[in-house]
Amino acid sequence: MPKVFANGINIYYEEHGDPKNPLLILIGGLTRDHTIWSEVLKQEEIKQFRAIIYDNRGSGQTDQPEGPYSCELFANDLDALMEKLHVSSATIVGHSMGGFVAQYLAAFHPQRVARLVLCSTCIRQSAECIEYLNSRLDLCRRKVPIEQIVQTALPWLYTSHFLTEDRARQIIEGVKLMPFPQTYHALEAQIMACIQHDSRAILSLITVPTLVLTGKEDRLMTPDTCKELAAQLPSGIFIELAGAAHMIQMEKPKELCQIIRDFILEKRSKEI
Repeated sequence: MPKVFANGINIYYEEHGDPKNPLLILIGGLTRDHTIWSEVLKQEEIKQFRAIIYDNRGSGQTDQPEGPYSCELFANDLDALMEKLHVSSATIVGHSMGGFVAQYLAAFHPQRVARLVLCSTCIRQSAECIEYLNSRLDLCRRKVPIEQIVQTALPWLYTSHFLTEDRARQIIEGVKLMPFPQTYHALEAQIMACIQHDSRAILSLITVPTLVLTGKEDRLMTPDTCKELAAQLPSGIFIELAGAAHMIQMEKPKELCQIIRDFILEKRSKEI
C-alpha cells in the first residue's frame, strides 16, 4: 500500500473515488488511523468526491517517531504529503485532533485549503477535556494495555444508545486485532499535542469558508465549545447534529456526509 517520505517520515495514505472529482482530505483524531473514515467512504453522498485518507504521525502505518509532537507539526506533515502527491488544494475535513491540525493547515498553508470542515473540535481544551486527556496519559505512562485505555474512553466518545454491549465489544476486539498498533511513546506524544493545543492566535488567519460541526451529546467538544469556534472564524458556520456524541463519523455517517456535500456545493444546511 502507498507510502511517501514527507517532512522526515514515511506517511501512509489511500486514495478513493474518481480522480476527476473534487478532492476531500480527511484527517483523523487522537490515536486514530485512516480506517476511522470507513463508514464515511461507504456513503453515496461522498462518492461524488475523490477522497484521500492517511495516518497521522504516530498512528497506523505512518512512522511513529519519538516526540514531541504538535498540531502544527501534524499540519506540516499534511502540507508535505500534499506536495508529494501534487495536490495544490482540497476541501480539508478534520475530526477532533484532526480538526486542530486542519486549523493550523488553513492558517499557515492557506493555499492548500479550498474549504474547511471542522468536526468535534475546539479552540483550546476545556478543563473537563484536559482531565479526560490526563487520565489517558496516566494509563499510557503506566503501560496499561491499549485496549483497556480505549475501553475507558468509550463512554466519552459515543452516545449511550449507540454504545451497546455488543458494539463496545466489537470496538475493543478491533483494537486488539489492529495490525499496526500504536506505541506508548507515540500515544503519549499525541496526547500532549492535544493538551497543548491553543489556536486563539491563528484563528484570524483562517479566511476560507469553514463549517464547524458537533454532536449534540458530545461531552468532550461540547456544542457551546464548537459554537465559540465558529463565531471566532471570519467565515464560520455552525451546525449541531442531533443523536450523536464525539464520534459523529461513526454514529451519523450518512447525515455527516450530507452536510459536508451540501457545504461544498454551497447549500446552507439547517440543523439536523
